[in-house]
Amino acid sequence: MPEETPKTLNHFALFAFTDAYWSLPSSERVLFHEHWLSGLRAAAQKVEVYQVFPTEDNADILVWSALPLLEKCDTATFFDRFARTTNPLTSKPFAANRSIRIAILRAPPLPPPSDSPMPLCKLRCARTLMPSAST
Repeated sequence: MPEETPKTLNHFALFAFTDAYWSLPSSERVLFHEHWLSGLRAAAQKVEVYQVFPTEDNADILVWSALPLLEKCDTATFFDRFARTTNPLTSKPFAANRSIRIAILRAPPLPPPSDSPMPLCKLRCARTLMPSAST
């Protein structure tokens, strides 16, 4: 029986920060980001955050979360953790969720983290973000 190619869940979410967020003192915005990123990293094996404004005028950042799908419950676990992290922030309202794209891909697993920025740079350059397309 041939070996099955691993599947990965790739979740792309656009967020716009609200006036309430921008009115926070910078020290509180730092705490906001630390708390939010901590929760996002607990939800997925790999999380990347990209600034999309001013290229995208209805959003400030893109959050790209990726994780291997090893068990049937991995998708549900991710969405539960993502919602628990994001919903309190969007209900305050410090951020508004603008758009979500989801892709389940058959691809090689994500490379392990490295202390050197060079492999990560090569990885980022080799992948192009396109809605509803594999990376």
